[in-house]
Amino acid sequence: MDIHCQRCGRVYEFDAARIPHKGLPVKCASCAHVFRVYRPTKTGDAGEAEWKVKQSGGTTYHFRELTTLQRWIVEKKVERRDEISKTGTHWKSLGDIAELSMFFKAVEGKPSPPSDVEEIEHDEISVREQPDWGTNNTAQEPEAESPKDAPELSSYELDDTNSPKSYRKVIYILVAGLILGTTVGLLYIQGTFKSFSDQVPDAVLQQVAAGYSEMENDTENALSTAVALFEQTIALKNDYLNAHTALAEALMRRASIKLEFYGDLQAKKNPREVKESRKDQARALLIAQQSFKREPSNIQALRALSDYYLYEKNIDSFEKVMKEVSSSDKDDKVVRLLKTYKFSENKSDLEAQLNALKKLVRKHPNFVRAHYEIGKTLLKLDNFEEAKKIFQKILKKNGQHLRSTHQIKLLEQAIEDLNKPELSYNDLTAKASRLQQIDRAKEAIGLFEQAIGLDRTRPEAYAGAGWCYIDLENMNAALKSFKLALEWQ
Repeated sequence: MDIHCQRCGRVYEFDAARIPHKGLPVKCASCAHVFRVYRPTKTGDAGEAEWKVKQSGGTTYHFRELTTLQRWIVEKKVERRDEISKTGTHWKSLGDIAELSMFFKAVEGKPSPPSDVEEIEHDEISVREQPDWGTNNTAQEPEAESPKDAPELSSYELDDTNSPKSYRKVIYILVAGLILGTTVGLLYIQGTFKSFSDQVPDAVLQQVAAGYSEMENDTENALSTAVALFEQTIALKNDYLNAHTALAEALMRRASIKLEFYGDLQAKKNPREVKESRKDQARALLIAQQSFKREPSNIQALRALSDYYLYEKNIDSFEKVMKEVSSSDKDDKVVRLLKTYKFSENKSDLEAQLNALKKLVRKHPNFVRAHYEIGKTLLKLDNFEEAKKIFQKILKKNGQHLRSTHQIKLLEQAIEDLNKPELSYNDLTAKASRLQQIDRAKEAIGLFEQAIGLDRTRPEAYAGAGWCYIDLENMNAALKSFKLALEWQ
């Protein structure tokens, strides 16, 4: 049966017999889109919906897809003298069909072509059932089928003779096609044909611009809108690289802010949100990597990759990607924002980061993401009041910026905790957890250690300290804390 990728439109041949009744999730080898395929729906009487192959001994086989017949030929289940019909009234010998002769000739020692569709283990995305080429009841003979109803088995027509010249002809055609395809590909890469294929309609450009306008709000809802706009753009012009890279950037940013808001530490409380965010990350990373290979200077792909390595705190990969930014994109505001990150908790580094961010917002006063990073940096510098003003300013412009609301709540609670005298074990662990959530892991460890001093037989403080050590990238100390937590659990 034929499978059409819903995203990039690539067509695959796939054996319907491998598909269970509940369907089978598959992944496109071209664009990595995951979707579900189903067996062709049986409608009406089997004699009207299926083709029949009758053997000389009287055995009759039924099939719907041309690929099934191709496999039977290769498996020697059917022969040239066997007859085919759709209605059961008119029969024709398989050997008299020119399009099948090449499969009969190739049957000795040549397996059927493998599928490019990769099966996957988990059910990720469901789609509608695929159309069935054999449900058209108007045709009487298989060779009379319209191309719209049945895909061709081959693009070559061979004689029924076994002359070696037939094989040489096929080889010559294949070699010529390979040379032509390679030449066209090289010319495209060099830019010879780009003026014809890269013409982008105004509607597509406007759609991309609208998506980036939504991204400026830097909220989950706005980014979801941007993702939908970019996916619609890809449907309009699938070969427009900037639409794919824009989608990667929006998916990556949405995943990053959701993971920040829900947090990996809260995966048990918010499993669906965390799982969806991780899937967004994986999809965006794949698109960005493929786009980077095709066009290493593409700024959207570079920004998406940088966001991923920033979240993962992979400093080496982050710096390598940033070095790929061309001189013409050095002043891009997102690039300038990414370059402010110091990956350090030292006061001098944080102050340098804060100054760079303030300089950026003076030039781009409506850059919400930069304002939010200023607030977070102020929190790390213990400037609570100034941080609160920044978050309130963001909310005044956009009340849907939930991360600012969340930061204000954590901030107010942290201020209240600092004024509390003589805290209990539970108070200390709760206060430490809140400090860790606002990136103050060192102070949180101090409170967890105070809690351990009050009661060494409870695991919560050991586990909390372990997560703080992970934030500080002190894996040995983290492992030691987790072992102690398990001992007292």
